Amino acid sequence: LAILFAMARRKIISTDLVPYHITNRCNRKEPFPLPLKNCWRIFSNYLFMANHFYGMQIHAFVMMPNHFHLIASTPQNNLSQIMNQFQSQITVAINEEGNLKNHLFGTRYH
Repeated sequence: LAILFAMARRKIISTDLVPYHITNRCNRKEPFPLPLKNCWRIFSNYLFMANHFYGMQIHAFVMMPNHFHLIASTPQNNLSQIMNQFQSQITVAINEEGNLKNHLFGTRYH
């Protein structure tokens, strides 16, 4: 009799008191499927929207060939909602521009 134990994802602590260091990487550690200048434009547009529509305060953003780092605060304590929309919209935009399909990020942000 084999017993399988599933590891639950680590819960992200939600707060409006301190900034988050948020990062995520492309699927299979591959580089972004578009040139970085195109990805930068797409990420910049959606960071603007995260700020404008969800109140996310962006302190710093760094884009690497296969991942990003974001330092941000969420005064409305809505990180989950923001990141769900942010990563979904970026995936759709990059897939449309690159004529691609499927997901872009390998895992949930952390």
